[in-house]
Amino acid sequence: GLAFEPGDALGLVPRNDPALVEALLGALALPADAPLALKERRTTIGEALDAALEITAATPRFIDHWAGLSSARALEELRGEANAAERAAYLHANHVIDIVRRFPVAGVDAESFAAGWRPLQPRLYSIASSPAAAPDEVHLTVSTVRYELHGEPRAGVASGHLATRAEPDAEIPVYV
Repeated sequence: GLAFEPGDALGLVPRNDPALVEALLGALALPADAPLALKERRTTIGEALDAALEITAATPRFIDHWAGLSSARALEELRGEANAAERAAYLHANHVIDIVRRFPVAGVDAESFAAGWRPLQPRLYSIASSPAAAPDEVHLTVSTVRYELHGEPRAGVASGHLATRAEPDAEIPVYV
């Protein structure tokens, strides 16, 4: 059987929403097959946006990066410790796609674009089953995160993947 205790965490390695990947590529006018080096691995921007980069929630690092590429005054004003509260509110109200659409950068290449991202992080869920009841299975209870932002439906990266894009009996990378 599997070695776990009730309440242990299961790390789920999600994939980003293909519609969001397509929207980002369109907003950037980048082809999905544009070559990209991530650390020491050669890939494409499409593959990186799909499964390697955190592309939903914007971060202070992304604000700094995109401010440098776009020279957008509004983003420049959010930089620095003195503007932490304003930046936090802005990040809460805007995802990466919203920032890219509002402050477009003509001719950005895949390497420059990807430089402002953090790796896609696993999502942790508490194990809801007992090994005494199901020794070879792990059961999770997942509530799908759904909301609207800027007039568009949004969903959590992992919960949205499980609820709408993963096929029944799909194999999804996890760890205990």
